Amino acid sequence: MTKGQVAIGYDRASHPNFAKHVTDAQKSGLPGKSTALKRLKPGQSSAKNRSKACPSRLKRPSGYSCDEYPFASTQQGAYYGGGTGRTFSQCKISDKAYPVGAKGGKGYSACMIPQKENSAAGSELSKFFKESRVLTGDSFFVQIL
Repeated sequence: MTKGQVAIGYDRASHPNFAKHVTDAQKSGLPGKSTALKRLKPGQSSAKNRSKACPSRLKRPSGYSCDEYPFASTQQGAYYGGGTGRTFSQCKISDKAYPVGAKGGKGYSACMIPQKENSAAGSELSKFFKESRVLTGDSFFVQIL
């Protein structure tokens, strides 16, 4: 990150499962840490990104929801960013379309995490966009603190 660039920081202690997913996704080569993400136009269908990364066929354990990375609200999300899916050993996903530990800068990851934690992380992202004035096409980074 250089001067003038913005980043959302997620506290690992407050969001341990979310933080592990994002950390693993970034280590696998997905953008957000050293390469910026870009925000989609508000109103543009982040639902397309979300449904590609987390289709209904993926079984959700009780109390869990599907977390996607890069975020559905970004141009690098599953639908608009392209590439193939991946997951990680802790993610409770056993679907051949989501190989465990795949690498590369193009693609997306999915992970089942506790629903409350996923919702809280999403709310923080919305708050960050508003407070930091991250507009359509603006770049931002994701840090796990």
